[in-house]
Amino acid sequence: MRKVTDASVPISARGPTQAAEQRVREIVHEAAKLFDRVGYHNTNMEMVAQAANMRKPTLYHYIKSKEEILLRIHQTLLDDLISRHQEKAAQGLSREELLLGNITDILGHIARNRGYVRAFLEHYRELDPSIRKEISGARQAYFKIVTDLIAGGVAAGEYHTDDVSLSALFLLGQVNWAYQWYRPGTSPAHEVIAREILDTFLYGLTRPLQERRSLCDAKMSASCLASPPRRVGRTRAGVRTAARKSAAVPRARKS
Repeated sequence: MRKVTDASVPISARGPTQAAEQRVREIVHEAAKLFDRVGYHNTNMEMVAQAANMRKPTLYHYIKSKEEILLRIHQTLLDDLISRHQEKAAQGLSREELLLGNITDILGHIARNRGYVRAFLEHYRELDPSIRKEISGARQAYFKIVTDLIAGGVAAGEYHTDDVSLSALFLLGQVNWAYQWYRPGTSPAHEVIAREILDTFLYGLTRPLQERRSLCDAKMSASCLASPPRRVGRTRAGVRTAARKSAAVPRARKS
């Protein structure tokens, strides 16, 4: 019987080496850019191979299909967001600092490669149902992180809402919709936008700007930005649209 070597088995079917896994991440990163630039449905594996600077047969050594790339995009985004939150929580940051961190992390992905967030929001339901099951738990886990933070503020008497889940969906909707209008180099830094979203969400538009930021500064330390954010022409329209869009992680439906 012929001995099967690692080179003849897809990476996804064997234990990948560190170098191979790094190559997979690079492929997924380039594919996410393509999905954002030309669309998921208009992208084929030949285009992915060219973007990753490799031949198509070599690409299939690492990735079996475009759907696998889409799955890996979801996994990469969720793993990063959850791990970053856990690191901040372990540091004992305040509730507001953690919320700011969550917002900043999502916007950071949009700033670096918005194809991840675009694919996450626009093509989740196009994954095969069996594949969606692999990541639905992580999606719900991240949504619970946000709802728990808001619920903690309600329990402490600091936040006021009749529906914690709805408030979380509204916040995530504002943040996620930024992939439609955010432009690196033209829009303000994503950290600045994160601060604007958070203090508007927590303290609303009825309070003067200085009062809003004073309230936020009183609850946060180094995480708060000292300078006021610049305005973006499409931001308000984007936020209004976000209120009508579902957030990254829908609430679990009752059976």
